[in-house]
Amino acid sequence: MHRRSALAAVLVVVALAAVAAPALGHVPAFSTDNDDPGNATYVDDPAKSWSFYDRVDANESAYYRTYLDAGDRLQVSTFTPRDTGFEPGFVVLSPALNGTDGVPSHVEVPEGYGARVVEPTPIGDAEYEPFTPAALYRTAELNATVDTAGTYYVAAYDPDRGAGAVGVVVGYEESFGVEEYVTVPLDRPRIHEWEGQPAWFVYGSILLGALATLVAFAWWTDGGSKDGARGTGGDAGTRTTRSVVLAVASALYGGGVAGVAVQTAVAASVAGLTTGVLVTLAFVAIPALLGWYLLGRAIDDQQPSRARRGTLLAVALLGVGTWAGFVVGPALVVLAAFLPAE
Repeated sequence: MHRRSALAAVLVVVALAAVAAPALGHVPAFSTDNDDPGNATYVDDPAKSWSFYDRVDANESAYYRTYLDAGDRLQVSTFTPRDTGFEPGFVVLSPALNGTDGVPSHVEVPEGYGARVVEPTPIGDAEYEPFTPAALYRTAELNATVDTAGTYYVAAYDPDRGAGAVGVVVGYEESFGVEEYVTVPLDRPRIHEWEGQPAWFVYGSILLGALATLVAFAWWTDGGSKDGARGTGGDAGTRTTRSVVLAVASALYGGGVAGVAVQTAVAASVAGLTTGVLVTLAFVAIPALLGWYLLGRAIDDQQPSRARRGTLLAVALLGVGTWAGFVVGPALVVLAAFLPAE
């Protein structure tokens, strides 16, 4: 009964987190080599909220392109990961606009286009983004309805012609599709590198979390515990193909938990404790519980039954829903669920 209550509680929290995700998150994407209109990053759905992680070189701009119908909404904002004096703004370029007054000389305006300059505002306090997680500084924002259909460009630039990391948010409908539940866990480390964190710090916490899990598995199955984990359908501490697969899956869950926990602490130390931190903690606590369960099953591998296989499939599904295990972890859990008895 207690196990059923615990599982029900986990399912409720996962459901709440799944509801919160579309309301609070931007879909991450990365842009490169988009320093002129001809190579502008194309945004195929300008309503969906995208967060592009980009970089502006000295005396250059970063360009984005999309198509809007008359009456469509154009919502764009820029941000940076650090308060270092680099404060990018952006220019909206459209054939429906007249004139190019105020456009910086390092922003290229396509022939026949006019421009609207959105200058940066003084940087305020950092905002906490719960799904990366990260602390971000907003620099400029525009929310407007267009009157004319056509191709629109957005050029992010620094008024002082400086270089630095710039984030460009396009769109307003914040939602995650199936693809994002697969890619977000893999994008998180890249985002932290974009912020300027060293690779050893970004990946070190993930590696330590994974190694700690594997060490625990090795210790228990090598007889580190005198009593051992006593199962009812198998030999306690006996390594099988399924137990090793589950241990690796648990390690991937644990590595992800460690990485997100460390980044939560980093972001909260800058942006402060906000309600967004609670959302992040749900994406830490649930994968941690799932990883702990998998480690227990790996240590005390029992003969497979329909109920046990079903539980493993549920753990895999919950892992995908909470971005646990870098996709590979849940896949290994599914594999373990279908492995035959040994």
